Amino acid sequence: MATFLSVLLLLLTGVYAYFTYRILRANQQTVAAMREQTEQERRFRIREHFLAGIAAIAQYDIASPGCEQALRLLDYYSSLALDSKDPELLHILNTVMTAEVRKKIEEIQEQKQEIYVSVVAARSRIQELLKTHHMQRKGRLPK
Repeated sequence: MATFLSVLLLLLTGVYAYFTYRILRANQQTVAAMREQTEQERRFRIREHFLAGIAAIAQYDIASPGCEQALRLLDYYSSLALDSKDPELLHILNTVMTAEVRKKIEEIQEQKQEIYVSVVAARSRIQELLKTHHMQRKGRLPK
C-alpha cells in the first residue's frame, strides 16, 4: 500500500511539474508578446511626437525662412533622431530642411560655432546616408 501511494504521489508530482512548466512557457510567451507590443507602441509614440515637431518646424520656417525658432526646434528634433538611431527619422528631418536652413547650417559649420550642434551632426549624418544610398543605387556598394 505504501509503495502504491508513493508511486501515485510521484505521478501526481510529475503531472504537477509538467503543467507548471507549460504554464511557465505560456507566461514567457505572453510576456515576450507584451514587450514587443510595448516597444512597437513606444516607437509609434516617438514617431508621432517627432512628426508633430516637424510640422511645427515647417510652420515656423514658412512664416520666416531660416528663423531662430525653427533652428532651435530643428536642433532638438535632430538630437532625438540621432539618439533613436532610426535612419527613417533622419530622412523625415531632411525633408523639413529648406534651402535657407541648409545655408544657415553650412554657415555654422564653416564658422565652427558651437551652436545647434545636433543640427550640424544630423545634417552630416544625413549627407552620409544619402551618399551611401546613392552609391548603392549605382551598384558601387552592396545593399
